[in-house]
Amino acid sequence: MNSQRRHIRWMAVVSALLLLQYAMPAPGGEPPDADAPPVAAALDIGSPAPEFKPAKWLQGDPVTAFEKTKTYLVECWATRHAPCLSTIPHINDLHNRFKDKSLVVVGMDILDDDADKVAEFVKGKGDKMSYRIAFDGGREGLIFKNWLQAAGATNIPYSFVIKDSKIAWHGHQSELDDALVQSMLDGTYDPKKVLDERKARQEAMGKIRAFLPDLQAKMKAGKWDEALAVADQIEKAIPARDQKMVGANVRSEIYLQKKDFEGANKQFALLSDSQPDNAQLQNQIAWQMTTDKRLGKPDLELAEKCASRSNTAAKGEDPAILDTLARVKFMQGKKDDAVKLQEQAVAKMEDKDAKEQLGKTLESYKKGELPAVEQPPHEDQEN
Repeated sequence: MNSQRRHIRWMAVVSALLLLQYAMPAPGGEPPDADAPPVAAALDIGSPAPEFKPAKWLQGDPVTAFEKTKTYLVECWATRHAPCLSTIPHINDLHNRFKDKSLVVVGMDILDDDADKVAEFVKGKGDKMSYRIAFDGGREGLIFKNWLQAAGATNIPYSFVIKDSKIAWHGHQSELDDALVQSMLDGTYDPKKVLDERKARQEAMGKIRAFLPDLQAKMKAGKWDEALAVADQIEKAIPARDQKMVGANVRSEIYLQKKDFEGANKQFALLSDSQPDNAQLQNQIAWQMTTDKRLGKPDLELAEKCASRSNTAAKGEDPAILDTLARVKFMQGKKDDAVKLQEQAVAKMEDKDAKEQLGKTLESYKKGELPAVEQPPHEDQEN
């Protein structure tokens, strides 16, 4: 189901996608405009907040100005992108817990072109999407251009925090945890620390770029020990908080190409444990383990652990994650569980085409058949 799975990035480290994944701490974003050239970031932490006048307000009181006594969270999203839908529970939770502490949450639809359909979607969510919702008419809207593009954003969902009429923070909402929000509300937030961390990440990406050609050459030549040594160098170049994730990511691909499946599964376990609450990362691991034919016989117990972690983190609301968990259950011989989970995935999917594809998968499970999936190209495959 390509339309549903575009946000699932396979962990092929022998390509620049490793850099893309590392640049986006929460894998799974959807490009707001895949054909658009990169835009230099003119909007950053400390910049004055641009004018905020959405084309239409769909729910809640309109924000006509940024008041100094309040902190604003603007979440850029769209109804047709699964990664955006998976963030709704977290955003709604932030709204409910901090609305009495001067946090104003706005869900800013920036890609859909039909306000009535968006309003219908929001209404259907009820109290599961209780924060303010605005609509701006798609890529031609001022919010898309003056906020998202100006910030150099390359994916959605994407969040902005505004305090004292300035951009206090921007990035993927997975980084916007409770502690960070609380620090913004109580005055202990340190924007310099965030900027320093981002600078360190950019410097690390440059170092990784320098390692990739050597890594590719050693893997192509079958020099596995030397390739693993390069992986060690890459891991050391990464800021401490992401070392385990990136290191395990790199090594898993090396072991896969080596056809050392036991080694690959050990790296998948380390990768999962590196960020156990990252719903999209856990989903990626489980999906790869159950679809990558190079694995031969996958470790289904580990795949179930990852898929269950993902579903728990998403609070059972993400149809793509339910779809992955259903596949794991089916491969474990738990057909009834797979059918129930897939029925939930179908019910929760809003996109018509994706819903139809999920329905076809459901029918396959009912027939006792595991649906085939398209295999992505790998470095060790012949062209």
